[in-house]
Amino acid sequence: MALPAWISLTTKRSKVRALPAIWRLYITSYAQIGLTIKNPHALLAEYDLWEVYVDTERQIRAFRLAKRTPYGVKAGLSGTDGSAEARQIFRAYIAAWFRTPGHYGEVSHKMETLAFKQGAPVVCAIDAAAILRKAVHFEPDGIHYTRPLVNIGPVTKVMVGRPRETPVTSATNPACPRPEGNLGARRRAGRAVGIDASLDAELAHLTCLLDL
Repeated sequence: MALPAWISLTTKRSKVRALPAIWRLYITSYAQIGLTIKNPHALLAEYDLWEVYVDTERQIRAFRLAKRTPYGVKAGLSGTDGSAEARQIFRAYIAAWFRTPGHYGEVSHKMETLAFKQGAPVVCAIDAAAILRKAVHFEPDGIHYTRPLVNIGPVTKVMVGRPRETPVTSATNPACPRPEGNLGARRRAGRAVGIDASLDAELAHLTCLLDL
């Protein structure tokens, strides 16, 4: 009998085969939060790195989708079957994932609480803005920042993990530079800071609202 494990799906064929199960978990996880995606095949176009947790009966119980960036692997959409067992497995996975060099993501709400509880390193807000290549409003603690997302509005985030070639600090005692005049929120060429309309940003935010 095969042992339960996280498995990476490295081919399009394996992803297509797993897609119905992942779609069911997506519906289960996000029905009360908001079903942004209408077509499951949108996941194939949005994310290139797929991991699933498979139990001893070869049933997919949880999933984690991400994408490659110049800074490593950026966390995207996640979900579980909603059981206490699957949520526990996912929490343990997250604890290790954000400590892995080259892995990072934006978090808030429940995902931020989990990441901080697990001792995940954090990225200073000024460095997070450079990675995102987005204008943000820097918050006073040096690690949080606020930016507008499509269909959601302004949200306060923190970047956790270990993106490549980027210094990290502690969430409990951050040591970050204070940008002068909150440069990340400065208007550009007379235009207001734009809303991030990417599907990736919206889905990553919804993941932060999951019952973990």
